[in-house]
Amino acid sequence: MVNMGAGRQRFPSSFLTLSYMITAYSKADVKNRSLEDQRILGRVIQTLADNAALSADTLSPIPRASGNDLRIQMLSLETEAQQRIWNVPNQAYRTSLFYRVGPVELESGKVRRIQRVVDLELTVKE
Repeated sequence: MVNMGAGRQRFPSSFLTLSYMITAYSKADVKNRSLEDQRILGRVIQTLADNAALSADTLSPIPRASGNDLRIQMLSLETEAQQRIWNVPNQAYRTSLFYRVGPVELESGKVRRIQRVVDLELTVKE
């Protein structure tokens, strides 16, 4: 339980490791689309590799484990596994990148009221 003041406690946070699939959808003509998709995905790889560990100071809007860095790791999946994940009906598989990010902290919204002990009376019988 996390203390939120004299009379309230919040239930513990959940910590998750998230997986992402990133697919480029360029608006280039059919002839140049593959090249443009590769250029976009290359820029994504470069950006995420340069920022593979984000410190708690730079993540103010992003939920995170307090005091811990957020780690971004590229996953190397076999082509068959990538195609099983691809879930777009009536559309051919497109080149995608797969990443794992964590730990991500999700704070609980559940709060309980508590009453602290403020008075104690002891009697000793002989």
